[in-house]
This record gives sequence, structure tokens and C-alpha cells, in this order.
Amino acid sequence: MIMHAMTFCIGCRRSTFSAMAPRPKPTRERGRHFFRAWREKVFPNQLDAVEALGWSQSKISRLENGDTPYNQDDLEVAAEKFGCTPADLITRPPGDAGNSPEIQLRSALIAFGVDAGDLGKAVGMIKGFLGDLDEQQRESPPRDLSEPANRPRERAPSR
Repeated sequence: MIMHAMTFCIGCRRSTFSAMAPRPKPTRERGRHFFRAWREKVFPNQLDAVEALGWSQSKISRLENGDTPYNQDDLEVAAEKFGCTPADLITRPPGDAGNSPEIQLRSALIAFGVDAGDLGKAVGMIKGFLGDLDEQQRESPPRDLSEPANRPRERAPSR
């Protein structure tokens, strides 16, 4: 495929066309998503999904295999039919607890600007710290949770 570029010469006031070699688009590896898992939960085969979503079978296949990028419109349409949120399609498989403490922790760390490369380390450090707290609580003696005595004071407290 040859692309054409148009230039305009100010001095002679005419346009010229020149052929340019096509530039390859940079390829980017797409992150993991759970589109297929959610689709299979609701529609066991692609033909049922084709009918429900109004998409071609090849579009569904390309989305599931990561051959084509998804967009917000695709996620919203699919999420409505699959009974989940658009975020669920790219963050968790069906059956996982969406509000697990680790997911909430990861979300909070990302919101506070922790780099994705350091996310695993940060979660590990926090889990280690929380594990130490759990051990301390098991080792500490139980607190006295009995009801206070209901007897009057012998004398008024000093002021």
C-alpha cells in the first residue's frame, strides 16, 4: 500500500503529490482480559453471543483472542448482556469476588499513584505487615470484656 503526501509550493502556487512508503504501526502487547470467560458463562457458544450482542462471530473471536482492541462501547454492550460491569470484563473472571480485600488494596494503591511495576511488591509488603499484626494479636492476652460493677462510689472524686 502506497500512501500519497500532498505539498503546496508557495512560490509557484501549485500542489504536488509524492508517494511515501507506508510506516508500520507500532505493535503493542495487549493486557489480559476476561471477555471469553464472561461470554462462556452466559453464552456457551459464540453463535448465541452473536445473536445477543448483534456482532459478527469474527468480531467476538478477535476480541476474545486479543487480535483486535476493545473499546468502551464494546465493553458496555457486552457487560449489559453478560450481567457484569465493563471493568469486570478486563479485571476479573466470573466467580471471583469483586470486592476482595486484595482487589480493594490494589485499587487503592493504583489510585494513590503506585506504579504498576511496583504494585506486587507493595501488596506483598502490606500483607507481610498485616500478617505481623495478626501474630501480635494472637500472642496478646485477651482484654477484659466483662461488664463494670454497678455499685455507687464511696466518695466523690476530688476536683
